[in-house]
Amino acid sequence: MLQSKHTEGPWKSLAGYGHKYIVRARTAHRDACADAIASVYQTRGKHPISAEECEANGILIAAAPETAAERDRLKAERDELLAACEQSLRSFRAIYEAIENGATVEEIIENKGYWPLSQLRAAIAKCEKGGE
Repeated sequence: MLQSKHTEGPWKSLAGYGHKYIVRARTAHRDACADAIASVYQTRGKHPISAEECEANGILIAAAPETAAERDRLKAERDELLAACEQSLRSFRAIYEAIENGATVEEIIENKGYWPLSQLRAAIAKCEKGGE
C-alpha cells in the first residue's frame, strides 16, 4: 500500500467567511487557519462561480483522502488479479508443452500444478466483492 504524503483525512468542507469554502483536516488545532487544507472562492477572478459550484468544489477537494485510499485499494486488487492471470498463462503454457511432449489428459489432470482456475476464481471473487 502506498504511504500518504498528504495531511491525513478525513477532510471536511465548511462554509467560510464571505463567498468561500474552507477544506479542513481534523486536527487538535482550534484555529481554522491552522488546519486549513484549501480555500475555494466563489468570487475570485474574472469568472465567478455559483455558490453551488463553490460548495461542490469544496466537497470534491475534501474527498481527496478517501479517493486516494480507494485508488490504492484498487491498485492492490489489480496487482493481485494480474498476478493470477500471469500464473494462469504460465500454467496454460505448461499444459501446452506437456501435450506437445506426449502427456496424456489423465497425466495433465493428475498434476494439479497445471490448473490455474482456483487462483483465477479467488482473484475474480475478490474483485466482485470490492476487496472485502
